[in-house]
Amino acid sequence: MSHLLLKFNASFRQFFIVCSFVFCAVVSVVFLSSWQNNPSFNNGKKQTNSLTTSTAFKGTLSLNLIGDGQISGTGQGTHIGKFDFFAQDDESNFPYLDGTVVMTAVNGDQIFATHTGNVEELGNGFLKITLDHTITGGTGRFAGVSGNFIAVSIANTNNGTATATLKGMINF
Repeated sequence: MSHLLLKFNASFRQFFIVCSFVFCAVVSVVFLSSWQNNPSFNNGKKQTNSLTTSTAFKGTLSLNLIGDGQISGTGQGTHIGKFDFFAQDDESNFPYLDGTVVMTAVNGDQIFATHTGNVEELGNGFLKITLDHTITGGTGRFAGVSGNFIAVSIANTNNGTATATLKGMINF
């Protein structure tokens, strides 16, 4: 009988060790998943993740030169898709420009930027415009976005149109 009792105790001990290990593993998984999914708090204040993802941003634009420094158009860009474009330029120091930009995605989310740059006359009513943009924020899925991009445009002042390419980095 004592032989059976020792065998039972060994089996029970092994069963207890396995159950303890499984219990600890489950508790660890639950703890880690809840810790990663909940914001941390410091002195009662919510802490946010300050890490951002920097990724390439490229796009193209078809533009209309409205006048008085206003430009509107449509574009296609990475991370925004199709979008409407509006810029207001200060031309008082021509051929140097500065201004603001709003890019509005199809769903209404916006990216805001400022820019500085210059205009180069190519002849026959064509201009090359190079602008350095700084992304200053946005709305919706672009809230808190930052980054920069260069826009290079070829404008036809004869018919008031332009095309542009965009290339830079965007931080989410």
